[in-house]
Amino acid sequence: MFFFASVGVRKRKLIKHHAAEIFTAVISGALFSLYSTALVGRLLALNPSLTRAIIPRCVTVALALPIANLLEGSNASLTAAAVVLTGLIGANFTQTCMDRFGFRDPISRGMATACSAHGLGTAALSGKEPEALPFCAIAYALTGICSSVLCAVPVVRESLIALAGTGAL
Repeated sequence: MFFFASVGVRKRKLIKHHAAEIFTAVISGALFSLYSTALVGRLLALNPSLTRAIIPRCVTVALALPIANLLEGSNASLTAAAVVLTGLIGANFTQTCMDRFGFRDPISRGMATACSAHGLGTAALSGKEPEALPFCAIAYALTGICSSVLCAVPVVRESLIALAGTGAL
């Protein structure tokens, strides 16, 4: 029992020590995800309503649906499908990609997995890389919160809608 308590204390100290990097990575990851999805949808000439529906693809479904409503992406089925597909792809390929590119740090691996593959990525990481799990779980929660807050800011919301384009599904 003492071993598990001491591991928890060490992880808390490590998290506190890296708090600035964690918050910077989460905010950057959330902004990148939201804006890159809107931009790619625009570049691929997707219907603007479809693009707005898939913008919150990197957060859990429970948070993606209200974000899509804020962005006037009213098709909840498309939003949910984009979130699930993103999670499946991320859960299956994130660790392999990080291995290929030489990312070995558990903090980076946990943060990258959560920011790109939300809950499914966190679940996939939990069995294979327990040392990265605390950072993954924190990034998972903070990315959802950060994305929700960002999309509630009128200037961010309006810029995402404008980047996705106007039109109806």
